[in-house]
Amino acid sequence: MERYLTFQEPHRIRYTTDEGVCIHDQYVTIRYEFTTVESSIQFQGDLRRKDLVDFYDIDVVWTNVHGRTDGFGKVKGIGAIQRLKLWRDRYTTFHSLSVCANKTDGQYREYDVHSFDGELRGRDDRAKHLRLNASGRRHTSGDDQHSHRRFSLPHRMRSRTRTNDSSEPRSLQQPTLDIRYLAIQFTERQG
Repeated sequence: MERYLTFQEPHRIRYTTDEGVCIHDQYVTIRYEFTTVESSIQFQGDLRRKDLVDFYDIDVVWTNVHGRTDGFGKVKGIGAIQRLKLWRDRYTTFHSLSVCANKTDGQYREYDVHSFDGELRGRDDRAKHLRLNASGRRHTSGDDQHSHRRFSLPHRMRSRTRTNDSSEPRSLQQPTLDIRYLAIQFTERQG
């Protein structure tokens, strides 16, 4: 786990006297160095208001928007050679996955687990590969435009009750993903 944490955007630091006079006002790049892994985990959890459940070593994470490889066959995705973290929200107890998009914009991406289908279709234990399909999205490819959509009564009912006019707090409403799937290639464990 990382002991260093850097924020990409600058933070404004202001020092004032007891009388309210500003003696220092500057934008700086923030970088934390933790003495222990536990303190780093605690800090990240407190920022998210979530607890770390577990982490997984991964080779690459990709989506339908950012493919696994580029046009030359080089591994790309959104993130590579790092740890995927599983978090549990302290209030709702919902779970989420976070990964640093070190192959795209360098920002952390967080995906709510409940935003994906409960049925795993793209799981391959031998290849250490998992594909999570976004809930409520039609999964078609260019040559598969006429495939039949599977009927699912619970999904249709859930879609009808999840509206913007819902009385549920915004944090409990199912967010709309801008991806059709999230695919993960786990690192082969030795030993």
